[in-house]
Amino acid sequence: MSEVISLKSGKKLGGNNYKQNDEIANTKGEYIGMLPLTVAKELRELQDNLNIEEIQINQLIEEFEGHYKQYLYEIGTTLKKYNYIINSYNPETKQLLIGEDGHMWVVNDSDLNVK
Repeated sequence: MSEVISLKSGKKLGGNNYKQNDEIANTKGEYIGMLPLTVAKELRELQDNLNIEEIQINQLIEEFEGHYKQYLYEIGTTLKKYNYIINSYNPETKQLLIGEDGHMWVVNDSDLNVK
């Protein structure tokens, strides 16, 4: 399971290394001007937050993909165990709906407004 990143701890993880960035900018960058310090600070913090959010999103995607693979495996295993063969089930375009009473249906994503 992925580690939760708070904004406080995330500053270390996703935050920019300003000293290193400044060195790169001075040696390889093209100077375009100067911002007021308050604006520069706000933009740097926004960049840090975006970096942190990108890390969190990537972790969630990775976790989702793992759970989805497990879900597909469990569906296949469970249906085989009970001798159900669903030729029409394609998880890319259809959903398997399971009622509280155990009845199952295969429904097109388009009928469920799933994108």
